[in-house]
Amino acid sequence: MSMDSIPISSQTNKFIYLKGISGFGNRIRSFLEAVFYSLITGRKLLVDWTDGVYAPRGINAFDSFFDSPIVTPSNNPSLLVPDKCSVIPPSWQGGLGGNWRDRINYIKWREDDIDHVDPYSYFNLEPNRFDYPEDVIVWLSWTFRWGNFQNHRHIFPDQFKQLSRDAIKAILMRDYIQLKKHIIEAIDQFQRNNFGPNTIGVHVRYTDNLLPKFVARRNVIVDNYFPIIDKLLDAKPDLGIFLCTDNIKVLELFEKSYSNVFSTPKFYPEDNGAIHSSKLCEDKVLMGEQALVDMFLLSRCERLLHTGTSSFTEIPLLIMGLNKGISVKDPDRNMGDSTKILKLPVVNFPLFANSASYFGPSLAGSDEFLRCQDFDIFSVSNGIVNLALHKQATQSSLSRWSSPSESSAAVSGIKSGEQSFHTDREPSPWWQVDLGRISRVTSMVIFNRGRKDTPMANRATSMMVLISTDGLCWEKVYSGGGSFGGWLDNLPLVLSCPVGKQARYVTLQLAEENYFHLDEVEIFGEYLG
Repeated sequence: MSMDSIPISSQTNKFIYLKGISGFGNRIRSFLEAVFYSLITGRKLLVDWTDGVYAPRGINAFDSFFDSPIVTPSNNPSLLVPDKCSVIPPSWQGGLGGNWRDRINYIKWREDDIDHVDPYSYFNLEPNRFDYPEDVIVWLSWTFRWGNFQNHRHIFPDQFKQLSRDAIKAILMRDYIQLKKHIIEAIDQFQRNNFGPNTIGVHVRYTDNLLPKFVARRNVIVDNYFPIIDKLLDAKPDLGIFLCTDNIKVLELFEKSYSNVFSTPKFYPEDNGAIHSSKLCEDKVLMGEQALVDMFLLSRCERLLHTGTSSFTEIPLLIMGLNKGISVKDPDRNMGDSTKILKLPVVNFPLFANSASYFGPSLAGSDEFLRCQDFDIFSVSNGIVNLALHKQATQSSLSRWSSPSESSAAVSGIKSGEQSFHTDREPSPWWQVDLGRISRVTSMVIFNRGRKDTPMANRATSMMVLISTDGLCWEKVYSGGGSFGGWLDNLPLVLSCPVGKQARYVTLQLAEENYFHLDEVEIFGEYLG
């Protein structure tokens, strides 16, 4: 779709006022979120990056780097809002054009009800409503909060209703934000002069090591990159290595280790701090352009090595395809043929073996394991179909993050890596699907929220699978066998069923007190009769 053909938002008297916060990766993610909210609600999007990070205070950095068909350039977007408009959060009333940090400092000593420990929360809202009556919604975010959107597909624009989270973000990235011409030309020139036929991108954000709050989750060990690069070089000795880093010492180490490393010239802070917030930078606009050149050059590489925790690399991966990324913290995930996006490996799981009939949520069951062969979930034939697709589903409870109709989102055919349903925290929470009629079940593929062995995914480790032909007498055919992943890491739980198992109802239930949430459930088999 051409940017010139994008429709302008219809509610010109209603606005989303997007504030700039953090680095480019977070800003672009937040921009895509605000665009999507704008497309759903018809509100006009205003972008205010006058916070002084990527341009001098008072200069709208967004307009220095990007064009968008739905954003009107302005160094003071607050002037595009009519006087006496109502604003939410109300802490922004009368200070719409102010810097968010200054606004926090101004307000927090004058209001008794502000949480002084986390004043940020007073200036932000979750986009979980689409009917705010206020004229202006101030948007302050680091990311794309998909969880607030995913259960409202009925109000998505038609082109997005059947798409996953990442597909939606990729389209928004393609159609609603474009680099300035001179930045594209700089990217093209560097690629012509340096990229060979085989070039991998390597992103090392060493600044993460300087953030004690996140060390356990985001600590960067540079040596972890080298075995992966060596393996890629064994396969392609002429491989070029485009290094994107924020630390001159990292660059020197790579240049010492490999002969075919190249990197763009850029500003490196002498104190090894974050580039985008460095007080030592004399030209913030140039620094921003250098960062964007790096970011979008990464998207033109054959593969991208990254930590898996940086928002900076999320943007090029949206452009090049998530399957082109190789996380140094999970290197085996995408090291193989990148065309086999969901070709599942040979694994061992506890399956439908020696199961026990019972009434109610008994914990008795079998620990026997059967071998599950390579299984391509998109290749079903000989009358085998996804019996659960678009069927009626229910769940034991709703959480504060839930919507009333979310149960059936887990059988919508759409996978995102997030939760489709979310129960409250309770003893033995459950989710159930009615297949419509008694069917022969051959296999199941269960996609978890998040990646394997993460806290969110581990909530499902005690999950049982129960089947019934009448909804009264239940048979437990699987009991928890450890953590499993889903769409994000290509490691869903794959269960193979012995010939002859019949069911109309399938229940997934935890054997403990916890929250229960999954992304997608696929039940393959054939209808009887």
